[in-house]
Amino acid sequence: MRQYDVFQNPSPRTRKLIPYLVVLQSDLVSETDAVIVAPLSKSVRSEGSRLYPQFAVADGYYTLLTPDLASIPRVALTERVTNLAKDWNRITAAVDILFTGI
Repeated sequence: MRQYDVFQNPSPRTRKLIPYLVVLQSDLVSETDAVIVAPLSKSVRSEGSRLYPQFAVADGYYTLLTPDLASIPRVALTERVTNLAKDWNRITAAVDILFTGI
């Protein structure tokens, strides 16, 4: 599992609204049983804010719901879809805004 990997949401209850989760936690922090993720929700293609960046994933465009960070067991993330490392700067900027306001 690498930072910025996108996985299918393992929860059948929330998968329709939030089909994907993106790993935000650094690869260097691997001794934990859980990993920090942010949900990706289906969105209409438009210019998003810095807090809610949009990404092309699989079958469409999805919005990173930055304020809805969660911890999930690593073993629950089994179906990797893609990796968003090429967009690390937009993801990091969204997290920075959430925690610093800048």
